[in-house]
Amino acid sequence: MNKIVQILLVLFVVTAITSGLSHLQSADIDPNERSQDDQQRTALAPNDWVAALEALPQYKKPAPPPRKPQNTAQQNAKPKPQPKPPRQPTIDDSVLIGIVYDQPRQAILVNKKKGSQPFYLSEGEGWLTDWRLAQIQIDRLVWVNDMSGDKHIQLMFGKS
Repeated sequence: MNKIVQILLVLFVVTAITSGLSHLQSADIDPNERSQDDQQRTALAPNDWVAALEALPQYKKPAPPPRKPQNTAQQNAKPKPQPKPPRQPTIDDSVLIGIVYDQPRQAILVNKKKGSQPFYLSEGEGWLTDWRLAQIQIDRLVWVNDMSGDKHIQLMFGKS
């Protein structure tokens, strides 16, 4: 037991001496001999992180938009364009998100508008004027236009 304590004590003393010597050597280095990395690290104050981030291009403040020239009488005389009429909805404005394949078969659709609630349609029903749901298959819907006879296939999750 004494031998183990003596060996551990000797190892502790040797470690302490080598540690002290290595620290003394690093203190004797001339400040002019520091590496360029050390100089760059100490160039910025430790709490000068705002300046460091502003130096990066992705954190620079955007330039203000250019000012518009003053309106002249000729520009004021131009008629304002008429607002466009609202776009008519199409089948592609909805997304097929599910199919209930039991009887009665139902398609679960949702409008692409934000906040839209899902709605259910059975064969023969429709949500657009002139378009009727003709078939509900495992992964698609077949729409038929009653006026023109056109067919449109709508696949699951918006693929057409």
